[in-house]
Amino acid sequence: DNKYHMSLNTSKNTYRCNKCGESGGVLHLYAKLNKCDTKTAYREIINKNIPEYAYKPIQEENDSNPIKGIEERNEVYNELLEYLVLSDIHKMDLLRRGLRLDIIQRNGYKSIPQIPSIRTEICKKLSTKYDLAGIPGFYQNKYTDEWDFYSPSGYMIPLRDKYGRIQGFQVRKDNVKEGERRFKSFSSRALNNGTKSEGYIHVVGNNYKSLYITEGPLKGDISNFISKAVDGIDRTFLCLPGINAIKYLASVLNELETEQVCLAIDMDKISNPNVLKAIVRIQDVIKKETKVKKVMEFSWEKEYSKNKKIKGIDDFMYYTKIAKII
Repeated sequence: DNKYHMSLNTSKNTYRCNKCGESGGVLHLYAKLNKCDTKTAYREIINKNIPEYAYKPIQEENDSNPIKGIEERNEVYNELLEYLVLSDIHKMDLLRRGLRLDIIQRNGYKSIPQIPSIRTEICKKLSTKYDLAGIPGFYQNKYTDEWDFYSPSGYMIPLRDKYGRIQGFQVRKDNVKEGERRFKSFSSRALNNGTKSEGYIHVVGNNYKSLYITEGPLKGDISNFISKAVDGIDRTFLCLPGINAIKYLASVLNELETEQVCLAIDMDKISNPNVLKAIVRIQDVIKKETKVKKVMEFSWEKEYSKNKKIKGIDDFMYYTKIAKII
């Protein structure tokens, strides 16, 4: 893959592919690239005449700040949303997906200002009350020291916990090139005085004993709304920010005391081996690290084969107008 899915951590000497989920240490990576075992990899690395600078951990120019706690993040993010608006274009996109205007307003989707002076003024207001260091998405302009925030053209989707607190945001970008990800974390990692975002899991719905696991907070919001609108059932969705972002999956399921889960992963799993691998990892985590008693899979392969637009569980529920699933 050559679409920037590979992450290298030169401080810890580890790697991770965010496309297929493959990860490990320097020996594992060397062995895979050179088709040898790790013992051979170790000997070859030791025997290579590698300059000292080539294997010293590279310190990022701007190390990421420690993340502030959920209460402080929630306060800052809620006030940030008060200063933002949702553009008509983004509003129409959300309406097209099946959401109602009052739900759109309640959920807090907001467009990201593209004019720097507007963002600067917002940050000035926020910084009079909060220390923005440690809040993912915020950083300081290295030339002016003024606070700013991550600003691709697109709109912000809150990632909420079971109490409705905003843990972070996912951004749906307007314009993406082929191979780029449409959805990105609201993060300021590697930016001046910035903070990385974590893979927080979005929770929507109130029935924690039996719930659905899918990918993407917007997908869960739409599915939950359609479910209640069509047959009055408040189905709960646990939304991974990415198919391989399962760091917090076990802890969230255990906190919710969930007994039954249904995997409602996008139908491209029938053609994408990386998605299938991710599903196996999700099942493995649930089986080994949680008290969940039953795991099922929901499939709409027939509908997807007829109409490629019906890729996600939200598409299935919207296009078929049926919420009567498992």
